[in-house]
Amino acid sequence: MKVLNLTLDTEFQLSYVYLGSGKVDRTIEVNPSINIDINQNGEIFGVEFLSFSALEMNKGLLKSENQELTESELDAVFFAQEKVRERLAN
Repeated sequence: MKVLNLTLDTEFQLSYVYLGSGKVDRTIEVNPSINIDINQNGEIFGVEFLSFSALEMNKGLLKSENQELTESELDAVFFAQEKVRERLAN
């Protein structure tokens, strides 16, 4: 997985990690603080964090909140969390 771009707003605790290209076709709401955007080809376009507290959520908790998530979607969330945490540390 590769980050194409990462936006960060520390004032409002928002972040978006771009993982793919194309146009967003649909959004999966993982929970009130995390969304996954899917492109027109069914691939993950990006992961949106609406609160930095979402950066600490673990796989079990996320899976229990949204049983429909695939392993690749969960992996994308955790990859994105790691990249945002790295950016915040710098």
